[in-house]
Amino acid sequence: MDKITLIWDIFYHYYLDDRASSLLLTQCQKLIKLSKSLNAWKSGPYASFLRMCTGHTLTELRRYWTLYAETGGFSLRKQQVLRQKFSTGVNSVRDKAAKVPHTLFSSRSAGPLSTHALSVLAEHF
Repeated sequence: MDKITLIWDIFYHYYLDDRASSLLLTQCQKLIKLSKSLNAWKSGPYASFLRMCTGHTLTELRRYWTLYAETGGFSLRKQQVLRQKFSTGVNSVRDKAAKVPHTLFSSRSAGPLSTHALSVLAEHF
């Protein structure tokens, strides 16, 4: 499987296979190292196309990258609990959006934010 396919899988799918998960964790670890400060970020390889306007924005992104990276060290039990909680959350949002079923399909274009998109779409359409 080529890297572009894995990147698409990370963006589009709710659940990642081992190869996509490994790529995501590796990338998060790289981003964590590059985001120790706003100055460090600005001198890094991603600054030209992923600009940070404030240190707060970078700090928040780094927090998310760290949370993703930490999942690589989860025990099997903790992985199962996380998967169950995520599934419960997705099902809850789907149940609420079921009143307006067309929102379910359009939410997929939001990728990793699709569960949030379901709520917004259900309110507005």
